[in-house]
Amino acid sequence: MTQRWDDYLRKPITEEGLAGIRLGDPLNAVLAALGPPRKRRSGKVPAERMEILEYTGVAVIFHDGVVDGVVDGLIAEQPYVGESAEHLRVGMTWRELVGRFPHVYFSERYVWCIP
Repeated sequence: MTQRWDDYLRKPITEEGLAGIRLGDPLNAVLAALGPPRKRRSGKVPAERMEILEYTGVAVIFHDGVVDGVVDGLIAEQPYVGESAEHLRVGMTWRELVGRFPHVYFSERYVWCIP
């Protein structure tokens, strides 16, 4: 069976990562799994040396640059359809999220957190 370019969008979300990429992976592992990014950009604060590789449905974040750093952040957005073992998925409504995770909260970094 031939792999489709977007097969990574169906991979499960785990505590360690998503789309087949894990926190701590180096650049070569990201490129081997996902290929070249659709877009590559630097963070807004030069002292952070942050670089973001953007793919359809996934962003991969390196805080020490892609040459020296490792993956330390991952963002899933639509059309990502993989979900966690607890059935957390991109696109859940607030009602679905609170129904499944009643202790969800909005952090100071403007992201939803589930303790």
